Amino acid sequence: MYHRRLLLAAATGLVCAVVAFPALAEVDLPRAEACFDDAIATQSNPAPCVEAEQQACMGGAMETPAVATLCFMDTQSQWSAAIGAQIETIVTEAPPTIAAIARIETRYDLLSNLLQCDRMEELALVASDQTGEEILLQKTRCSATASGLTYMRLYLRSGDST
Repeated sequence: MYHRRLLLAAATGLVCAVVAFPALAEVDLPRAEACFDDAIATQSNPAPCVEAEQQACMGGAMETPAVATLCFMDTQSQWSAAIGAQIETIVTEAPPTIAAIARIETRYDLLSNLLQCDRMEELALVASDQTGEEILLQKTRCSATASGLTYMRLYLRSGDST
């Protein structure tokens, strides 16, 4: 219960930050996709491309964790919108079975990624000395990354990459 109150206090601080500061990051999908394509072409890991798109959120995160949290929430929303748009493209262009498989794979990719974020949050609540704001920042960063990685996998599986 005590830890939940800490998270509630952190969320209240986040609301104050929403009023005071705009979101700081914008996912540049063409840049991210070019990074994914380059990583595949060079046989390297494309996952750092997601972190690169979110790096702006970490500027000043220690001084203003509520602002960084808001930024990651916005970034997650952008990744989620990209996932939705990519799924819509697949649904309109691919055979129904392929579209259904893409929806199922994407849903479970995202759920399994977000489950790890929940795990990290619960562990932080019971076994760390982090503040509620720090735990909320960690959770929103993880959730944004989970959505970005899900988009990356969907993009690479969909055949849009070169």
